[in-house]
Amino acid sequence: NPPHLRGGIGYDLWRQCWGQGLMTEALQVVIAYGFKKMGLNRIETLVGSKNYRSINLLSKLGFQQEGILREHYYWNGNFQDEICFSLLKRECEDINRCKCVNRDHFFIGKELPTGIFQRV
Repeated sequence: NPPHLRGGIGYDLWRQCWGQGLMTEALQVVIAYGFKKMGLNRIETLVGSKNYRSINLLSKLGFQQEGILREHYYWNGNFQDEICFSLLKRECEDINRCKCVNRDHFFIGKELPTGIFQRV
């Protein structure tokens, strides 16, 4: 959403790959790219209120919970709540304090490695 300088993220990972740190690393790259290369001010996402792994991941990366969208989607025969999380650029400006990115993922003045977003 360029006029407002915000972007949304969504992700899904094959269950057999859970618990290996893959999504943490992938989101660190996406966050760095969004703030540094795209010039975003805000990155936001919605997560199911019972998706504890995603809630923990987002919290670990420094995202802040903003609110709950009650009965926001229908899944598995029931209405489900979603939690809105966001991360602001100013919360990651000081790369030494930022929880959201690994320093190696801040490509300041460099291009991302070729093929980083290619489908496998």
